[in-house]
Amino acid sequence: MRRSLEARLARFAKEKTAAERARRYEAAEHRQRLRAWVALAALLRRRLAPADRGAAFARVQERGAAAAAELAHVPDTARMRRADQKILDTGDVAGAAEDFMARLETTVARCRDSGTFDLDRAAPAELLARCLVRSIEA
Repeated sequence: MRRSLEARLARFAKEKTAAERARRYEAAEHRQRLRAWVALAALLRRRLAPADRGAAFARVQERGAAAAAELAHVPDTARMRRADQKILDTGDVAGAAEDFMARLETTVARCRDSGTFDLDRAAPAELLARCLVRSIEA
């Protein structure tokens, strides 16, 4: 009987620890996503030509402002960013950077080769690709 109770308590502690790790991972991932939106909005403000700004640009700016407002309520220090990165490095993200780069390269090629660019319906990645194409052409 005692062993059964100890086994259940150990299993409970293990489940609680796993749940806590998952919660910390999700929180770090959310903060990282917020930082990415803030950075993307700032990058597009600096690098996207005024002629390339439309409704899609405005949506990214709104999303970046909302992300910045949410981050303002978090003590987003360099220490926290390092801790978040350490937590995220433990996740199952094998090949995520390579996948992102491959998709971005495809989007850049499509943006470069296409004569049209819908400023109102462009995805954020397409706006980033537009910046890259403009900087390559310059």
